[in-house]
Amino acid sequence: MRALALALLLLAPAEQRKRLAVLEFENNVPAKQGVDRIYFSDLVRGHVQRSVPGLMVMTRESTEALLKGFGTSLAACQEAGECEVEIGRKLQADYVVSGRLTKVGRRFKLTLRLHETESGSLLRDANASGDTIEALDDATAKAVADLAVPLAAPAPRTEAPPTRAQLESTQPPAPAKPSAQDHPEWPLEVTLGVGIGPLVLGKSTPEDVLAFYGRDAKIRRNDDTGEPYEVDYLNYEVKRPNPPSRPISFDFVRGVLSSFSTGSGQAIATRGVKYGTTREQLVQVFGSPDTTKSDVYFVVYDYPSLGVRFHLGKEEWKVWSFELYARN
Repeated sequence: MRALALALLLLAPAEQRKRLAVLEFENNVPAKQGVDRIYFSDLVRGHVQRSVPGLMVMTRESTEALLKGFGTSLAACQEAGECEVEIGRKLQADYVVSGRLTKVGRRFKLTLRLHETESGSLLRDANASGDTIEALDDATAKAVADLAVPLAAPAPRTEAPPTRAQLESTQPPAPAKPSAQDHPEWPLEVTLGVGIGPLVLGKSTPEDVLAFYGRDAKIRRNDDTGEPYEVDYLNYEVKRPNPPSRPISFDFVRGVLSSFSTGSGQAIATRGVKYGTTREQLVQVFGSPDTTKSDVYFVVYDYPSLGVRFHLGKEEWKVWSFELYARN
């Protein structure tokens, strides 16, 4: 009863400010690597507060106190399979940030997602990576600044309105260049262990990807490898309202394509398996997975001998996205 009273007190709105909760991150890095998920969760809280000063960022202590008042905890919510939006609604937060720490090859990666709790929509995602934990620490601030873009109020317009002469001389815009969403060759078939279309693992460069998918990608460049301008990944964000789409992203190691992952709704298939394929259909085509891994919102079916892993949403048990990487 006392815990519930404390929870209700914490929920009482002292100010009409938007509230954001940062959940404890899922840590898929082996324990011996020494990555502290609580440290990175607190680090992101601090960076969000500095990026959006007008936002009320809930502390880890207040978040745990609120959930304890309702007879649960962050760990219990995750074990029960509750998604970040459901937890955010329990906390009466307007926005919720979730994240996952992983290690791909020799690089540490932090994937961040920002959801609006009222609509349940994914507003933005961002990634940080580094060859060491210290490099990942340094890269996190930039990733959070990118993640927080939808939270910042638009800057007031300061430029003068165009004159009548300027309006009359304005030429009609050039036709939009076809993007990956309406590429005439889609649906594209992924070749396991090789690549997608003309893009080949271990061979294609960032320039090859930009030439094929267009230059409107979010580009991140390394600054910790001795190659200051080497591209680390390209990210094509395809907006779809329901469900919110995940982007298609390409990762590079030493300047060549090392892996890529599809987003929801993407017209990309491998052996006919694509977004929306059921678990039963997936197993019929690929057989039982070599390994499985579960988190709050996905179950991952991994086939290392083929170099592919599928992310199945827990609600409908259908393929949400998949990744292609070098075969074992």
